Amino acid sequence: MLKRFGIYTYTGNRKDDIELMRLEVKDLFDSGLLLKEDYLRAVLILSGESSKESSNVRK
Repeated sequence: MLKRFGIYTYTGNRKDDIELMRLEVKDLFDSGLLLKEDYLRAVLILSGESSKESSNVRK
């Protein structure tokens, strides 16, 4: 979804990438460029990815 707006994130750290994507999605929503449904879907996906990343770190 972020590619649609020309936004690419890569910091070399997956957890940081997820957090940066979350901030970008929020900015797009706050700017009125994303519908509420798209915003919520993106936040849900990013939360799931963040949880996966946290569980991988613990193993």
